[in-house]
Amino acid sequence: MLRPNGQLFELPPNYRWEVTRRHCYYLALREDALRHRRRERLPPLMTFATRTASLILAGIGVADALPDPATPYDELTGSVQPVTLRSLATLLLNTLPERELELVGHLFRSVVLPDNAIDGDDEHETLRRTEVMTQLDQVQIAALDSLPLTPLFHIHLGASGRTVTSDVERLLSEWRRRLGLPERRVPVQRLGDYLRVWDLREGWTGSGYDRAAELSLTEIARQLKASRSTVFSRYAEAFRMVTGHPFSPARWFQTFGLYKLNKWLSPSADCVTAPRRRTGDISSRPVPEGILAPPSKEGHRTGFIESLTAIGGKDEREVADLGMDLEDLTRRGFSDAAIAAELELEESDVVWLRERLCEF
Repeated sequence: MLRPNGQLFELPPNYRWEVTRRHCYYLALREDALRHRRRERLPPLMTFATRTASLILAGIGVADALPDPATPYDELTGSVQPVTLRSLATLLLNTLPERELELVGHLFRSVVLPDNAIDGDDEHETLRRTEVMTQLDQVQIAALDSLPLTPLFHIHLGASGRTVTSDVERLLSEWRRRLGLPERRVPVQRLGDYLRVWDLREGWTGSGYDRAAELSLTEIARQLKASRSTVFSRYAEAFRMVTGHPFSPARWFQTFGLYKLNKWLSPSADCVTAPRRRTGDISSRPVPEGILAPPSKEGHRTGFIESLTAIGGKDEREVADLGMDLEDLTRRGFSDAAIAAELELEESDVVWLRERLCEF
């Protein structure tokens, strides 16, 4: 479940980092992606896994630096950031059409081919590079003169700060008009309120999640002196901020649920397993309906099984299967230990998962 294109840029720069470091994909895959960036010598399967981790992080908007999730925003760069050569290369790969990409690749490659060496050139191949840059400048292809969707500008370092600020503000307005982005102030205070509820509910520690630190929505409502429905609404908004998708119990389980169960691990983990679907039948012992799904007075219940089934797709169906198994076994009155044995979970996981799903 990757982030929709452009969704991250709806947020102010500091909140882009706050939601990124809270994303379970970032927490689970950062180390593998760093290994890919460092070009570590690994077995083929591990190489593929670390590359996959890097691609998934790019899919949630992380394409450049991979700071430690414990790093405060103040220690990072702000809304104006230097562009690395890696970012420029990535921009070309994502933007240029196939024909133009092939041409640029050919020109770049010609710089290092021994047959194209120029007599008298220095060790940096300055003459050859200059010749190729001239060839590139003379190519008549419109795509090479187009502007990327991400605005890049050259700032004259000799200009005064006031002049630079004025020019950037003017260009910012022009680009917003061009992209159809409204010039509106993001309700920053509300974003902070959303993440505060998220942190309390999910047990955010500042660098990761601790299930023992989680508070229920009712406990959070009591602490913040707000209604439970208000707290739930803020939590749902925070989920959309963090993942880029509207909240549903199914989406929560696919991401943070499996992550916190340690069943959604990095691609390079030695053993990646999901809770097992039971295949046999077990005798039943009925239990009260309220054990699994206590009635809600707030009118926000999404319905775990319903939302799982509605999303569709193989992975979602497997998640729905697990939810139905948990529901079925609980309704039949099996103990937490028996359910854990059937689904290959820890008993504490069964208790935790039921509490989380019942609350939705």
